[in-house]
Amino acid sequence: MLGILNLNKKLFFWSLGLTLGSLFSVLVTLAHTGNLFAAMPLAGVGGFVIEADKITGTNFELIPAVGDTNLANKEQESWTAFPQSQTTMATVNI
Repeated sequence: MLGILNLNKKLFFWSLGLTLGSLFSVLVTLAHTGNLFAAMPLAGVGGFVIEADKITGTNFELIPAVGDTNLANKEQESWTAFPQSQTTMATVNI
């Protein structure tokens, strides 16, 4: 049956339900695995800072590096290098 907007209501609600159900299952999976709250810079622009009074974890590893946060500048002859680091921990409590 066609409604005011000339669309099939049954097909619309089936596809809406399927889409929302898929989104919900992806979010639940990410929350269950702990990846939902991962802070990641988008498109290589900048980074992020975590401020906390106490961070406890196991198997801490710090990997120092020097680089540019903007990947487009690397093709220029002069670009500014910034200190960077990557950390990995098996378990963490912030």
